[in-house]
Amino acid sequence: VIGATEKNFESQGPLEISTPALVAAIRGTLFRIDADPKTDTSVVSVLRGVVDVTPVSGTSAEAITVENVHKVIVRGGQAEVAPVRITREDWMNMQEAYELIQRSAALEALQLDLSKKAGNFFAYVFDHGTFYSKNFGFADREFFHDALEDQVYMQTEYDVFPKGSYVGVYIKVRDLDASQYEGLSFETRYTPEEGFPDEIRMELKSKGAVARAIAPKGFKREWTEFTFPFNSTQELPITELTVVYNNSKVGESKRGILQFRKFNLIPLSAAEVERRKKLAEARAAKAAALKEEAEDTAAQSAAPLDPAKPAPPETSNEDVWANF
Repeated sequence: VIGATEKNFESQGPLEISTPALVAAIRGTLFRIDADPKTDTSVVSVLRGVVDVTPVSGTSAEAITVENVHKVIVRGGQAEVAPVRITREDWMNMQEAYELIQRSAALEALQLDLSKKAGNFFAYVFDHGTFYSKNFGFADREFFHDALEDQVYMQTEYDVFPKGSYVGVYIKVRDLDASQYEGLSFETRYTPEEGFPDEIRMELKSKGAVARAIAPKGFKREWTEFTFPFNSTQELPITELTVVYNNSKVGESKRGILQFRKFNLIPLSAAEVERRKKLAEARAAKAAALKEEAEDTAAQSAAPLDPAKPAPPETSNEDVWANF
């Protein structure tokens, strides 16, 4: 059995799946349960979330908690060992559970509206989503409203369990000139019940090419501010911002969650505005001088000979050979 529960599933009541060897109490999760009656063996594997497993020979007090990217094997009514990390083969056998996650067009429209409250950067955003290769990782993103702090945050989920995989979130942008701002500030945090990356990569793209990139690291449980400097004095149209999770960079947690909020563009300082103004004036003055010089050169080349000046003497072939 491969399954995926929807959000707020636990509030709708418990779900239990039984095999001859165990009882699995499903909490919000992506899971797989295998049962082999010939060997009286059952395996509960969890890709995301939590499943409480009780061997049939035990009691409710002896339930075993299986969490993200772990599995437990129960044979003859007894757990062989404590939960262990799943293997690449296990992951391949259960990754199709991600395909059970459905998003309606109405939900996506609501997500786009909600994202507008995640910072002034989203005034330039017209679309966002995720990218990953089927059977080679997974990514998800969702915006939530924190009523306690009255803030909207973006929760990103990543799975780069297969070696060499990378996944991420894209945010499409238009009418944003990076040269008009110092940079972009944002806050991140991880949740204690989930894995989180050691390092990520964020890229600013201009017409499909990477224009700027940073590699934030050192994430904390508390909201922590990071800055993405633009460093652009000339016009630089931004068309996309991406958040990338790479198998080789995330560290031990190959599956996890990272949250973002307060995506705010940093205005140029008064001193920087004045510096750029003077730089623009100097460039304009230099361009004007070069233009004037070019026009003078062109005018001299096109000017007719002055009749008051004697014409240069003509040279015949004889004179040339004589001088030779």
